[in-house]
Amino acid sequence: IMQVLRARPQYSRLVAMLEGGELGDLLSKDGPYTIFAPTDEAWDNIDEEYKDYLEDKEFVQQLLKKHVIKGSLCCAGVMNSHQGLWRSRETTLHPSLHLSVNKGSHGDVVVGSDNQAVTQCDLTATNGVVHAMDRLITDAFPRRRHRSHRGRKWNQSIREYLEKRFSEPFNWQ
Repeated sequence: IMQVLRARPQYSRLVAMLEGGELGDLLSKDGPYTIFAPTDEAWDNIDEEYKDYLEDKEFVQQLLKKHVIKGSLCCAGVMNSHQGLWRSRETTLHPSLHLSVNKGSHGDVVVGSDNQAVTQCDLTATNGVVHAMDRLITDAFPRRRHRSHRGRKWNQSIREYLEKRFSEPFNWQ
């Protein structure tokens, strides 16, 4: 896997991060492993709220473990999710995360709870498989304790509906 990554310039940041820790050695040995490999574009596209986490070398190693699963998983072996009724759960190298890997509605392979798309499938190596991703798997980041913009909009819509329905201001308390 490391040879495949080193041979492609779009993985230069990932290679540097892997070689800085134990994963570089592991992915150079017998596997098999499957890595959902963030391209340099993925590191550029990371949300601002998460960039400070990348300063912590230990966090980065844990983050990368969440992008690697045990065994070889080719895109042809990924099942359709049938409108969310079937979800494949794969064991990552991080002990606290199982990763969902499924086919999206357009037949593309999607990973994680937020369905990040695999942009290139099945770069094969002697010890596993590499799948390119232009986004990081955000399941790997700690969840922030703030309400999302979408949640505020949804709550506002419910409040407006209830006020119209009951003709009085609705008290949330």
